[in-house]
Amino acid sequence: LHSSVASVVSVGEDAARDVESMDMWATNVGIQRDGCDLTATYEDDGYGGMTEDWSLVTSQPISSGSPVLFVPADAILSSGIIRNELYTFLSSAEASLTDLGMEKDIPLFALFVKVLAEYERGEMSSYYYWLNSLPRKFNNGAAMTYSCFECLLPYAAQLAETERNTFSKFREALDMVLVTGFIDKKTRSNMNVLKWAFNVVATRSFVVWEGERMIVPMGDFFNHGTEPEVTIDHDEDGNCVFYSASDIPAGYPLRIKYSGPSDPSALLAKYGFLDEQALGTFCKMMNMQTEMIDLGLTASNMLFYSNGEIA
Repeated sequence: LHSSVASVVSVGEDAARDVESMDMWATNVGIQRDGCDLTATYEDDGYGGMTEDWSLVTSQPISSGSPVLFVPADAILSSGIIRNELYTFLSSAEASLTDLGMEKDIPLFALFVKVLAEYERGEMSSYYYWLNSLPRKFNNGAAMTYSCFECLLPYAAQLAETERNTFSKFREALDMVLVTGFIDKKTRSNMNVLKWAFNVVATRSFVVWEGERMIVPMGDFFNHGTEPEVTIDHDEDGNCVFYSASDIPAGYPLRIKYSGPSDPSALLAKYGFLDEQALGTFCKMMNMQTEMIDLGLTASNMLFYSNGEIA
């Protein structure tokens, strides 16, 4: 179903991100920014290299409630639409994931397959320029090794290993898509491509409502903030609009609050960073889980705050 000759995105960790071409593509597909620009920052990665991060920053003062980004429905990757369009190819894999108790992960799996399909189309994909602008290197749980888990505190290690296990189950479920001919065998056997695609959808999608995940190109360049400057809304036509949550001065980062808890361990496992603004962290006494549950507690509802208080 896909071209075997089209030039595909290089997923090597040293591959350059072409954000400028993505920005031009975004304009051509109707994505509109208002009062903000894409800005790159560079930091030492600790191994003699540099890490590159792109984000949206205000280029002028913005009043509270102002639209800062409009993304048309046609540019959005919707798990619901993908599942409907690819039902024939996904149904067996979805049934397998359901049998494993992973029904809540099916929307993420649909996005995973879609990104792999668009990767295979190479330059013929309508999402090629977006894909070529994305990070190649990730530091989250799915990208970690078992040696990495041993270096983490128990709760963080458990969450990180869960991400890795989800990726492993997705790879197995992909075999059921492979037999339909929708995904090429070479793609299925390329671990670097699979891990990159999984990390793209895991870190750049968000839950809209139960059973629906979306990736919003350009909107996925908003970084995380515990107290975000930007809120997300969807209009009746399925377009995605991002609004300023307060008055914002020029030169200020625009951030959204990523889905899921703000606990630093959860953000490290899924996204690969620690939120230094987070006010609390979940309990990490994983060796006492039975006793905690007997007391009506779990790791996620026993919260330790930075000021010393315990909830």
